[in-house]
Amino acid sequence: MMRTASVTKARGAFGLFTAESVAYLGLYAMRFPRFKHAVLTGAAVGALGPLLYYSSRPVRDYILGNGLFLWPTGVIIIVTYGHEHDFFGYTVVAISVALNIMLYAAAMALLWFVVWPIRRVATRNPN
Repeated sequence: MMRTASVTKARGAFGLFTAESVAYLGLYAMRFPRFKHAVLTGAAVGALGPLLYYSSRPVRDYILGNGLFLWPTGVIIIVTYGHEHDFFGYTVVAISVALNIMLYAAAMALLWFVVWPIRRVATRNPN
C-alpha cells in the first residue's frame, strides 16, 4: 500500500479502475507476461487436451464428449474411422493435434493483444 500515497486519482482503462484500486489489487507488483510466454502457455494448454485424451480413459468423455471441451479440432479424427492403425490415421491425428496447439496459441495471442493495451492504460503514470 505504499504506492497509493504517491498515486493521484487518475482514471485509466476506460474509467474502470482508479489508481488506488490498481495498487490495492497488486497490479503494479504483478509482471505482465511477455508475448512469447503467453503464446507458449497457449501452446502447452493446446497440447494438454490430446495428451489427456490418450492417457486417461475416464477423461475422454469430457474432452471430446461434451462440446469438444479441450480438443476442438478433434472432429477431424472422424475421417480416420476404419483407418485407425495405419499411416493415414496417425497422420490425421497428428494434424489434429498440431491444429489444436496452433488454435490455443492464437487464442492466447489474441487475448494478450486485447489485455495488453487495457493494462497499459490502467497502470500508466498520470504525470
